[in-house]
Amino acid sequence: MKLPIQILINPISQKPLSLKGTGLYDENNVKCAEFFDEDMRLDWISYNQYNELDNRVLREINKYDNWADQQSIKKNTTILINDFNINGQKIYAENPNFKNLKLDLEELVKDKIVLDIGGSCIDTWRLLAAGATEVHHIEVSKNSQKFGLNRIKAKLGRDFDLTNKLFFHTSPAEYLPFISNHFDFVFSRSTIHHTERILSLKEIHRVLKVEGFFLFFEPIQNVLINKIMHLSRKLRKVDRGTDNPLTKTDLNLLNNLFKEMQYYPKNLLLNDLGVINRWLLKSKNKKPNVPVLFGIK
Repeated sequence: MKLPIQILINPISQKPLSLKGTGLYDENNVKCAEFFDEDMRLDWISYNQYNELDNRVLREINKYDNWADQQSIKKNTTILINDFNINGQKIYAENPNFKNLKLDLEELVKDKIVLDIGGSCIDTWRLLAAGATEVHHIEVSKNSQKFGLNRIKAKLGRDFDLTNKLFFHTSPAEYLPFISNHFDFVFSRSTIHHTERILSLKEIHRVLKVEGFFLFFEPIQNVLINKIMHLSRKLRKVDRGTDNPLTKTDLNLLNNLFKEMQYYPKNLLLNDLGVINRWLLKSKNKKPNVPVLFGIK
């Protein structure tokens, strides 16, 4: 696998890097990352200090490393690439908020350079199957990424060549190790709300090309509901890590950063009432109609 060194930078200083063996070094010969060929992964998180993020990142690493260790890959789930249609995937087609956007996902993804932020590659294999030229996956948990790689291989099969198409980066989304104006498309599912948005959203804007797109599947809640949620969890001693749904403040930030931004559902009051209703009914439904956000730089 050939590392795309020309697009990688020191995530803190944003200076160029050089490759020495399997390590990436800055202009002061300080190591910024280590490449693990077998995992198709660059480890940034072990070599950089993220100041105010360090405690938060460590908390998420422990949580999701432990989660990934308990997961297993379903057998006999390989898809037929020639028959694959990303627009027909239930994970998108059955979400009414996504349908309201009337997007052609294949057009957004095919022959594009994609940044996939967070998670265990539920969507990554779909992006590759839909014809993305290159996918870079960002996540703080290396174990989640290892599990994700196994999931991708199981879904796409042995004949699908991932060489130079897929790169994992163990790194927080608040400090992206990429040059500016590089990605055609940034995707994220249920991850942005775990980040410091004042940092992560600006970074996403920075690395997107002009006219590039973002698509997020993220919870949105009223600030007051967020406070009640956190208080309830504290009283019940429930640890959900850095789970902190987006609010109107985040929508305003996105509106200020991007020339165009849409989100569904449009009626956030009804969305909040739906959240409250699920609380009151103690709903076991793990797949509510997640809000969707789409924008253009």
